[in-house]
Amino acid sequence: MSSWRFKTLGNAKAQPVIFLHGFLGDADDWKEVAEKLAASYYCILPELPGHGLEDAELPFAEYGFTDITADFKVFCEQFNTPRLSVVAYSLGGRLALAAALEYPALISKLVLVSASAGIADVEARKKRALDDEQRAKGKRY
Repeated sequence: MSSWRFKTLGNAKAQPVIFLHGFLGDADDWKEVAEKLAASYYCILPELPGHGLEDAELPFAEYGFTDITADFKVFCEQFNTPRLSVVAYSLGGRLALAAALEYPALISKLVLVSASAGIADVEARKKRALDDEQRAKGKRY
């Protein structure tokens, strides 16, 4: 079983939909949307690793994007649903896209908001990583 923290809304017997937040976000970022869908779906709102107070010190040098993608698969498997619907924003969208490509049997529907597969140019990717690190250091928990 995955160690990711998560919140749920709706009936656990309904069709599950996983909502993934973006960089520096948290599980509550999708709460308002999930509340509107909870009558028809089982809304699952995980806290991505490295986000929130308890995971703030996660050593990303030792825990990379490939690891998070594999952990996401484990997280999804605990819901015993053959294929899941995923709605994701920004970093969560990149994670969902990576998981859909790596584990095609995992996801049946994918809604991405402001997401991409990543930055192809090595120098631009390094600059973005430095910018993101500075943003993360400025976040107050």
